[in-house]
Amino acid sequence: MARLAISSITLDKECQPREELDSALIQEYAEAMKGGVTFPPVVTFSENGTHWLADGFHRVYAAKVARLEEIEVRDVPGTKRDAILYSAGANADHGKRRTDADKRRAVMRLLMDGEWQLWASVEIARRCAVSDTLVGKVREEVNRLQPPTVGGCNERVKYMDHWGHVRAMDTSNIVGHAEPEPQSAMLAHNTGPEPSPKTFNRTNENIEWASWTWNPVTGCLHNCPYCYARDIAMRFNGHFKPEFHPDRLDAPHNTKMPVTDKPGDKNVFVCSMADLFGEWVPQEWIDAVIEKVRSAPQWNFLFLTKAPERLLTVEWPDNAWVGATVDKQERVWNTEQAFSRLVATVKFVSCEPLLGPVRFEHPEYFDWIIIGGFSPSTRGVDTHIDPECTRALWNQAKDAGCMAYFKPNAVVAKEYPR
Repeated sequence: MARLAISSITLDKECQPREELDSALIQEYAEAMKGGVTFPPVVTFSENGTHWLADGFHRVYAAKVARLEEIEVRDVPGTKRDAILYSAGANADHGKRRTDADKRRAVMRLLMDGEWQLWASVEIARRCAVSDTLVGKVREEVNRLQPPTVGGCNERVKYMDHWGHVRAMDTSNIVGHAEPEPQSAMLAHNTGPEPSPKTFNRTNENIEWASWTWNPVTGCLHNCPYCYARDIAMRFNGHFKPEFHPDRLDAPHNTKMPVTDKPGDKNVFVCSMADLFGEWVPQEWIDAVIEKVRSAPQWNFLFLTKAPERLLTVEWPDNAWVGATVDKQERVWNTEQAFSRLVATVKFVSCEPLLGPVRFEHPEYFDWIIIGGFSPSTRGVDTHIDPECTRALWNQAKDAGCMAYFKPNAVVAKEYPR
């Protein structure tokens, strides 16, 4: 055991084993540390003077909040990859109980790695401290996304992700093989027949803040239980795997500009049927979309993600409105950390569906807040939300000078960023 300066510990997203950090737990730990409570040592892996944190992110962040300068560590010689591998099974028997999403994230991390994906499922299960069944299910998803080479025809290409790792990607549906656009906007929001895939889709009054949707990328692996987009895709396409549709990239130039000045008429919701910034999305897909956004300054393009840290990898054009989903308190910490450094014309947060009370430490980081309940889906989930939760968010927005927009199932006000 040793004590290390907190400033010397490297906090890397890849070594963070959880889907998201719990800001309430961090605050609770911080108060306990201020009161003199002793916590178990965190685990670091050290190489050439760099200490990669592999276990204890809540404790380290709490120590920062408590303004401590040092923390007790168990420092192990090793590389960053050693730290990543160790983190996959961290918190299995201590700390905050892992969620199903945490376990799935650990398995996915190993299966998306060129070396570790070759291990037997039983070994991956042992390393991640999960069941063989879970590894099998996630492996099937990865195989659908990156199918093996058949008959000597290699349709997999290598690309480098935003963390610098080399990945293999199935390209069979990228050039000339994209499926017709999922009927998302037509079925959920459209007022008329679906237009050509090479133009935007028109929405109706249910999405006043954006009159158009544009889906050059579709599919998502977050597996959120309330996802209306997955419901629609599974119903009409039979899958929700991530796909790139290059034939849709010219939609910003092919769609006729509206002649009205109604708020939202020039707003385009990008990838309403995907998370463009999910960790599985190749950087070249993102770059292709951003290039088209930059070349069409007559439109405002709205982006929304559950991976806010990846927003920092983009140099945002002036006509981009950049947002993150915060449906519960646990997402606040990561989102505020990213948005404190994000540079964009409009920065917003979408609290939809609002699953419970949410309180921001720094609402001033955002220009706009969208608040709503569940969108109707094929599973008919309840669209009701607690009015006290919406009122509390309204008060935070007003105190911070942030514009607020309430969806039809949570109407209090409908304001737009200036």
